Amino acid sequence: MVMGASFQRADGRIPHFFTPDLSAVDRGFDRVDMNPQFVMLVCRDYLWTGDKDYLRKLWPAIVKAMNSTALLDGDGDGLPDRDTVRNTYDGWNFFGTPAYIASLWVGGLRAAIRVAQDLGETQSADEWSKTLDKAIVAFEKRLWNGKYYSLCVGNDSQGNLQRDECCMTDQLSGEWFVHLMGLGHSLPQERILGALNEVIKHNYTPDGGLVNARYPANEAAHFPAFENSQAQGNWTGIEYAIASMMIDYGLVETGLAVVQSVHDRYLRAGRFWNQEECGNHYYRAMSSWATLLAATGFKPDVPRQTLSIASPVRQKELRAPWVGATGWGRFRQTDQQIELECRDGSIGFKELRLGLKGNNPKIRLAGQSLKGTAREEDGSLVISFAEPVTVAAGQTLVVSRS
Repeated sequence: MVMGASFQRADGRIPHFFTPDLSAVDRGFDRVDMNPQFVMLVCRDYLWTGDKDYLRKLWPAIVKAMNSTALLDGDGDGLPDRDTVRNTYDGWNFFGTPAYIASLWVGGLRAAIRVAQDLGETQSADEWSKTLDKAIVAFEKRLWNGKYYSLCVGNDSQGNLQRDECCMTDQLSGEWFVHLMGLGHSLPQERILGALNEVIKHNYTPDGGLVNARYPANEAAHFPAFENSQAQGNWTGIEYAIASMMIDYGLVETGLAVVQSVHDRYLRAGRFWNQEECGNHYYRAMSSWATLLAATGFKPDVPRQTLSIASPVRQKELRAPWVGATGWGRFRQTDQQIELECRDGSIGFKELRLGLKGNNPKIRLAGQSLKGTAREEDGSLVISFAEPVTVAAGQTLVVSRS
């Protein structure tokens, strides 16, 4: 991340990727999704590590990236609406205000605000908060079509409003990332769920998997989305990402069905270890790790000493590994208790959020009783401790219903 930021252009644009090695980058500075993605990634690293020195080092790059993207807002409503053509879908150009780009900007704002707050940069936090408030209102008013968020909305050369109602799988990419980080969401949850259900309805089949976009049968198709190979194709990394978003937002069976579809498709093709997009072994499929985070609800916030392991999966027993910046181990959940075992390193917190019912739990660490104050909040059991708790290698924390 630090090396990538060192290639940031003078106008604030973040590079696309290193090429041909780590000594140079490509010319993909025109991709307008790079900047908010960079900001969210830096925030993600900080939440997982609590490394404030890392944050301070990249703060100037964050400010430049945010200021650069803010220039894409031509009408002052808080959303990008110009120079939004080029993006990671490099064979599929957009126009006006695309939901994908706008969602990333909203997510970038949310991440930037958190970073600014923790660094004491109150002026930036206040400015970005005001922009976020405007952007949320504009996002709903401009892009919501009653069922999902439109692909693009903008004016043509004659000033006439144009809408492209192609249903994009990745239309809420920013909401996916910040929610998976534990920063909540900006748009109404019922509309997020509605959009995800529409994505499944129009873009998914068990045999064909989840394609990047399709037009509903009653919507007119437009170029450049119509018959675009990137719109019509599968990007395994997007399938995993949106499947994890579905799981994270409680659409567990739907998300698992998408993951199963990817698995079966590559197994049938005899290419189980070679998931491709633009070439063999394409690394966007590494987003498959997000399905583990979503299924376990593992969301660390090291700076604020909180840890969430509130799995949305409801079954008799759930076992999974957990991996943090300081340790790793095993997680086990039933209706009656949750076990957090550390195999190596350690993990610490002062507040623990669990997917368990009840407000008077029994808490034990390495067999010894612990005292904590419990409450229910947003469907989770939240336990606060007077002093930081550390689960070290060889120890298990057990929280049981009373």
